[in-house]
Amino acid sequence: MSFIVGLLGTASTYKSQLTLAFIIGLVILGFYWFYTYTIEPTTTPVKGLPQLPGSIAIWGNLKQLGSDHPTALQQLSLKYKFPVFQCLFGIQRIVFVNSFDSAMEWFIKNQTALIDRPLFYTFHKLVSTSQGLTIGTSPWDETCKKRRLNVQRYMTTPAIKERANLIDVESYSMLRDLYSFTKSNGPVYPYKYTQRLALNFTTMLSYATRFDDIDTPLLGEILDMVKTIT
Repeated sequence: MSFIVGLLGTASTYKSQLTLAFIIGLVILGFYWFYTYTIEPTTTPVKGLPQLPGSIAIWGNLKQLGSDHPTALQQLSLKYKFPVFQCLFGIQRIVFVNSFDSAMEWFIKNQTALIDRPLFYTFHKLVSTSQGLTIGTSPWDETCKKRRLNVQRYMTTPAIKERANLIDVESYSMLRDLYSFTKSNGPVYPYKYTQRLALNFTTMLSYATRFDDIDTPLLGEILDMVKTIT
């Protein structure tokens, strides 16, 4: 009788050990998944580039950037005197270029090394399913090459001269509104005005309409939507 009880006790202990081992395995797997997909950066640091300090687990440098990432990154670049640096958006590594000379070196002199187009979840999985891909977000393939060639026809000197009046109007509008606002209110950050200028080029060429008033509600809505998507 005591032998049977001992076997049952051993079997019960063995079952408990298996259950404990299974639970420990799940916990380890959970920690591995959590670390891999929320803490560990997707790529190793880029050699030779300074890294923005203040990175924290899960968030990376996002906590420092607030709701206006371009402005915050520009200010941090000036603060730390980094014309080019790397930082973390969560676990995604980002390289930020913030000077004319650096942009010339990276994007003009070495443009052939930067021709590859990464796939983005928002553009390629969500937006493109209903709106189609833009040239700037299209993967590098034969179709993208043909579209780039078509666009280049509109970027020649004669083509730009044909659209000189449009460039004059938008440049004048931006400078007029900047002057008017600073005269009444003091210094102003010109980011929204340059956004309107870029958007008006598109709307004039595509729809023959433009936004003249910087405070137009629809203009603000479009810019907020673009910011949310990007």
